[in-house]
Amino acid sequence: MSRALILAAALGLAPALPAFADGARLSAAWDAAIAEGDTLAPAIRADINVIAYHAAVARLCEGFPVDVGKLAAAGDELLTAAVAGLEGEALLERHTDLLIDLGVAHGLFLAEGSLDLQNFCAEAAAVRDDAEFQSYWQ
Repeated sequence: MSRALILAAALGLAPALPAFADGARLSAAWDAAIAEGDTLAPAIRADINVIAYHAAVARLCEGFPVDVGKLAAAGDELLTAAVAGLEGEALLERHTDLLIDLGVAHGLFLAEGSLDLQNFCAEAAAVRDDAEFQSYWQ
């Protein structure tokens, strides 16, 4: 599991996502994606990862269609929180950073899932069946 996901779960900011087998982690890529100087709050970073994870599972695994309304609402809420109080150039920079970070997280989850697709999808099914996990799948 990525450092950001571990942090999010430890802080109780996001539901715990499945832990991937050691061989299916892209630790260096995750570390680079969350480099020093990250301006996003841990709660926002956790939300990015949750949204990206759901989207990656939906693309890689059968039987996980995304609830577009729920996912759009989560994205809107994420964006609103991330840019609160910002104006002008700072607003544009944060908005850009957020979209890039969301795309990077999505790509990393796609890559990790592709390394061990069967396990990735099985873990997603187990997570979806957990009553405490709030999912964006239908």
